Amino acid sequence: MNIDRLSQFALALFITIFSISSYANSESEVLLGLNQTPKTIDIRVATGGCTQKEDFKIDVKKGLTEKSPYSITIYRIKNDYCKAYLPEGVLLSFTKEELGINGLTEFIVTNRFGNTSQHLIVGIQEDHNFLKKVLLDATIQAINMDIKRYKAWIEQASDKVKKAEYKQGLDRLVQEKQKYQTMKPIDYELPKKITLVGQYEGRQILFKGQSKLGPFYNVVASSSPLTKGKEYSFEFYLVYPREYQFPSYYVYVTKAGNE
Repeated sequence: MNIDRLSQFALALFITIFSISSYANSESEVLLGLNQTPKTIDIRVATGGCTQKEDFKIDVKKGLTEKSPYSITIYRIKNDYCKAYLPEGVLLSFTKEELGINGLTEFIVTNRFGNTSQHLIVGIQEDHNFLKKVLLDATIQAINMDIKRYKAWIEQASDKVKKAEYKQGLDRLVQEKQKYQTMKPIDYELPKKITLVGQYEGRQILFKGQSKLGPFYNVVASSSPLTKGKEYSFEFYLVYPREYQFPSYYVYVTKAGNE
């Protein structure tokens, strides 16, 4: 009897060691969420767009007595190298039958929960760098718009002092343009972001309570089409100050939701 128990213990120990070594090179996944139904265990995990159910192994440890609570660990055995930005992740469903969990059981999940999965971080970084590139391009476009204004002022100016001032301003803008043209997106510092409800009036965003003294927001570009005279819930970045007697900025619109 003692020999039988010893044999059972040795076998269980071997299975445990083998199970651990099988996943030694795998990553215990940081889960975005988990839910169970009477028949399934559903996990929400980070993805770059190519994550599948087959990329995971769910290790169920029942112990020597095979009585609940069981210990469950979810391993990612295949990495997702796709680069889509999907912050909500993907929902994968496993049946309790395929996991060997039957009847009235309890289980403990050993995985951590959070949004720190490397697959999610990569997606966020990709999206962040793309935003920087878009805003950098918008900054250069804004400077070009002011360069055009200064050139027109120089042509129209009859006063020599004023003309000299405009030429100095133009030289400054040309230098600024060169600085941003040689800048890498990763080195671009994100400017201030503004969120407000306003009306688009052909290049300008007007908002409730706006003073005659500003600030004024002039649209350089937008991530989506804007309709003149329509009200939106805006999110935009101040990409460059616009030459004006009152606070005025060129902006890039990242979001324009319907009100």
